[in-house]
Amino acid sequence: MTEGSTPSGDSADSGSLSNQSSYLDEINAEAAEKQARDVQFVNSVNDMVIFGNPTALAQFLAQQGARAGKGFVFSPQQIQEVLDDLQAVLLNLQRDLQLARRAHDAINAPSPDPVSLMYEKNARDLTARNMEAVESHYNAIRDYHDKLAAAKDNYMQTEGLTKDQWNRLASGLDA
Repeated sequence: MTEGSTPSGDSADSGSLSNQSSYLDEINAEAAEKQARDVQFVNSVNDMVIFGNPTALAQFLAQQGARAGKGFVFSPQQIQEVLDDLQAVLLNLQRDLQLARRAHDAINAPSPDPVSLMYEKNARDLTARNMEAVESHYNAIRDYHDKLAAAKDNYMQTEGLTKDQWNRLASGLDA
């Protein structure tokens, strides 16, 4: 018997359709199982929220988190390294902005003829757009740096307290 044929001598196409149908049934069964698990998860969380059981909710979510993985973990030292790198980027962007300003200010038409004036205007427009782009990058990086620094400071001030409260909830004690 050749691959894809059936014992009754049907063509390979009907065997292939049978395999595809079986595969689709398997996919549908997996999807139904996942949907049932999702519904069970939502119902469990809803019950704990509705009936006001924060201890059970904390334990349940801790179990779900353990199944999902650890997520992102950063040490304060790693965050500081990123902050230092961002500071270096900010210094480079400041230098770039200074160079762009000097280039913009140094543009002068060699003569007052219309073509020279047109080139001067185009060069000034180009350097002005360059300055705007560098300023935009600088502001975005500075904003990210400031928010990351604030998050690190907040983490350093509240992590012990938060961890203790979480441990109390997970062990069945009120926070």
